Amino acid sequence: MKEDKHTFEKFQFILKTALQPVDEWDDFYTPRSEIFSDNSTKFQVAFSAYALYVYAHIFTDYRKDCERGIDHLIQKMIHEKSWSYWKKISRSADPVSHGNAMYSGHLLLMLGLYQKLSGDNKYCDAFRFELGGQENLDYNYHQLADSVFEQMKENEFHGIPCQFGLVFVQCTNWGAIGLTIYDQLFNTNHSSVIPLWLNWMKEHFLVKNRNKLASGIFYEFYISKLKKMDLMSFIGLDAGGLFTLSVLDKEVASDLYEDFISTAVQIKDDHVDVKKEIMAKFLAVLLGGMLERSVTLAYVYLLMGQMNDLELSDKLKQHIDEKYPVETKGGLCYHQSDKSSVLLTSMICLGEAFSSNQEFSDFLEKN
Repeated sequence: MKEDKHTFEKFQFILKTALQPVDEWDDFYTPRSEIFSDNSTKFQVAFSAYALYVYAHIFTDYRKDCERGIDHLIQKMIHEKSWSYWKKISRSADPVSHGNAMYSGHLLLMLGLYQKLSGDNKYCDAFRFELGGQENLDYNYHQLADSVFEQMKENEFHGIPCQFGLVFVQCTNWGAIGLTIYDQLFNTNHSSVIPLWLNWMKEHFLVKNRNKLASGIFYEFYISKLKKMDLMSFIGLDAGGLFTLSVLDKEVASDLYEDFISTAVQIKDDHVDVKKEIMAKFLAVLLGGMLERSVTLAYVYLLMGQMNDLELSDKLKQHIDEKYPVETKGGLCYHQSDKSSVLLTSMICLGEAFSSNQEFSDFLEKN
């Protein structure tokens, strides 16, 4: 792993925020818009869980603490604070039965990683979305996996929409990764829908298939209700899409990675940075946090580590440390951010766990 002198203290910061009571959200950032923000509560919670799952296999004396931390984070994910936006935009109090891939995919993966790590199958029995008043909505892990599977099978594009019927590559990919973990646990065949999605994605989402002169890897989103593709492309979405794609199909992701580096990354001597996008900055302000610069840099860093491009990832990490320096408080460390230090620290700490022979994909194979 690419441990730096603050890695353990950053791990402790993530663990501390995870283990606080479910109704307490100290250090979590509340964005202006949960609908579009890259720093939304659900992403802060999910990446904290992924970091704890990985570091349970590195700091093995803390494995039980990581199990409890992920369990707490699942409870926070089920908490209304993480998904109440869905009621506003869908007129549905059910956040996982249809659409909302940006939430349901992460929840599915979190449930699977918790059961793999702990052996505890309590979420196979039930978990509850509390809707307020006397209303509650009961689900279990199997029902959620079936819901993701059925949507990917039945939708003509074999993905799952997010907000307003928009389909993003990385959001469906997270759900697909969740299905692979479910199959590992129960010897099922839910992953059989993944090739259908990947084939559709390669045919319709890849920029080069439509315009060989254009830059970028994936189009921003597919508008499922209109059956049309938005023809913009952004580095942060490309990096997130490629990172998650590399878990599902490393060969395809590798073929696209060289183009990504050549168009998205600036390399000058020992300095590595990610190209700035005026439109991304504009949309970050307009939409309340979509395409945030800190999250874009973190996703590119994760992608470089997953692709074993360790020299480049180390140099980008130096830039990230300069731009979002590590602050120490009470023996714990986190990356300073004007948005979510929880999300940025979790993503960077996760990337520090990757090495030449140990990627995110390898950790997902571990119990």
